[in-house]
Amino acid sequence: MKYSFAKELITPGWPTRMSGFASRTSKSEGVYDDLYARTLMIDDGDRRILIITLDICMIERGFVNGVKAIIEERFGINGKDILVHTVHTHAGPVSSLAYRESCREVMMTP
Repeated sequence: MKYSFAKELITPGWPTRMSGFASRTSKSEGVYDDLYARTLMIDDGDRRILIITLDICMIERGFVNGVKAIIEERFGINGKDILVHTVHTHAGPVSSLAYRESCREVMMTP
């Protein structure tokens, strides 16, 4: 059995709206801890399983399906063998279209 790990920095390099803080009226003002995407691949010789963890609050199914399709096309890993999930941190940027829209409504309200 083979294992492989990877970690990639995903902290935005610019001020951004923060997830879970709809009452905030400004963007982020700095970085306390960096955010990462982490992966674990497990290969038993017959099947490869890929687990992807993102240090963000939430993602949409369409995004996950797109990621799975790219990985399946480039690396031949069956989309059913790929798990993409978030740690649900409120210390990361807005990453959901629905939530981004609700933030926009809050920001437009006088």
